[in-house]
Amino acid sequence: MQPLNYSLKSDPIIDLLGLQRACYDTPLFFHPPLFVYSLALLIKLTGLKLILFFPILAMLFSIWLTFLIGRILYSERVALIAAGILALCPIALHASTKIWIDAPLTMFCTATIYLLTTKRYGWAGAAYGLALLTKLPAIGIAPVVLFLLAKDLKRSWRFIVPAVMIAAPWYVVYYFSCNSFVPTWLHNNPGPGGWFANETMARPAIFYVSNLLVVAPVYMFGFIEMGKRRNWICIIWVVCFIAMFMLQKLLTPYFGFIMRYLLPCLPGLALLSAKFLEQKKKFWIPAVVMCGYGVFLGITNIYIFYNADVFNLKFLLKLCQ
Repeated sequence: MQPLNYSLKSDPIIDLLGLQRACYDTPLFFHPPLFVYSLALLIKLTGLKLILFFPILAMLFSIWLTFLIGRILYSERVALIAAGILALCPIALHASTKIWIDAPLTMFCTATIYLLTTKRYGWAGAAYGLALLTKLPAIGIAPVVLFLLAKDLKRSWRFIVPAVMIAAPWYVVYYFSCNSFVPTWLHNNPGPGGWFANETMARPAIFYVSNLLVVAPVYMFGFIEMGKRRNWICIIWVVCFIAMFMLQKLLTPYFGFIMRYLLPCLPGLALLSAKFLEQKKKFWIPAVVMCGYGVFLGITNIYIFYNADVFNLKFLLKLCQ
């Protein structure tokens, strides 16, 4: 493929990966175009090798924003713990070292929530518009956005106007091109794919939570914290985002599960986990061990695995054969 040619039309890689041409053989962007245009600009300005720094910098910025949110909602101590948890998260480590959309999407979603908590509605709307222009799952933070806007309805238009102006043109173009606001694979069964596609489709909806706790067990403290205290911003952020993917899986059983999809809600879960650990200091040693385990998985996944969520024994055995 040509680096600046996003279309997969007539590309043999579609057949090589066992994908369906109905989903990919079109000259239109598969996802909203911001990420691809950003990469094209970076390639033009800096060359092909430096584009890897784009997702890395996006993840670092997300960690910094997580710290800022934690300082507003809780305390500087909680903010530092949360930033550390997110920095050592295996999902963040892996997704930010591949040319994938998830790290920039996380950056824009986290920036939206931070700017809303500081009541900078215009900039928050711009950030959310950019999130929607990066990847459709940005709608997963819509409930927490509405929750924050409900506190100041008179000024909510300052958020709505830039968000709509930035994101709407692409979705209008997509609708008139594909007769749908969402990618066709969300409502058309793509049929059998390759080994990895079949594996992801076979996973149940609960896998979004169970596998998260397997690869990053430190987040279990965040789920415990949800039942103890009521910081609704983080709870709505995490629960609604995960619920969106679980519901999608229940409605479309062929929808594949990939661990990195959850990345945009992990800053909120890191904040909840940090709040729990601040109150319960006796869990610090287990938390450090869990983070170390997560770092090991993250680094292993960077150098061994091609996909973001393959940590099962079956795949390891295949590698050894």
